[in-house]
Amino acid sequence: MKRQRKTERPKAGAGLAWRPRGGFSLIEVLIALVILSVGLLAIAQMQVAAIRGIAFSRHMTSATYLARQQLEYLRSLPYDDGSPTDSPLDSSGNPIVDKAGNGVLIDDSNSSATAALGDGVASDFHEHANDPLSETGAAAQAGEIPYYVRWTVERGGPNGTAGGHSPGSQQMVIVVEVIWWENNQSKPDPVDLMADWDSLEATRAHRVRLTTLRQQTL
Repeated sequence: MKRQRKTERPKAGAGLAWRPRGGFSLIEVLIALVILSVGLLAIAQMQVAAIRGIAFSRHMTSATYLARQQLEYLRSLPYDDGSPTDSPLDSSGNPIVDKAGNGVLIDDSNSSATAALGDGVASDFHEHANDPLSETGAAAQAGEIPYYVRWTVERGGPNGTAGGHSPGSQQMVIVVEVIWWENNQSKPDPVDLMADWDSLEATRAHRVRLTTLRQQTL
């Protein structure tokens, strides 16, 4: 049995207008719509932030992959601590060089002088010969996020590093960095990719940085 809504009859002399009690006024509906709109706007903003976070995580993963790949590659190359300016050779006997044409394991990338060995300073970067790279390690194409790979080499020299710090004799420290800018933060042009990190960070760049210590195989 249905329950009928109870209504009140107007009292005598209350006028001719009468209607059942219940429902919403126009003002109440408008207020509800405003509250709903604010909530939906907040949800939309959260969705945009989530999409950006996912994209950044993907780029971070790709940069880490490229950095690790380059680090392991440099670790695999043979080197002679007695000939620090020589370039390692590929399977065809060709020197393996960076973008500037210098050997990839030279201590001071802007100089072939052996005086840099064991000085504890690794301020000159090598740049990947195929920069910029895509997330797969191939040359970056239009529309892809470009990644820039650079690294430094610090050799210990015949008697280790000055001041008694690592690396020691017949050792080298390799530091690889992968730098990129997000989609809405294009790489400024011009920008010196060999500049110090503070300068690049000021342009809203991001990076992954990996370090390894390797020993010459005797």
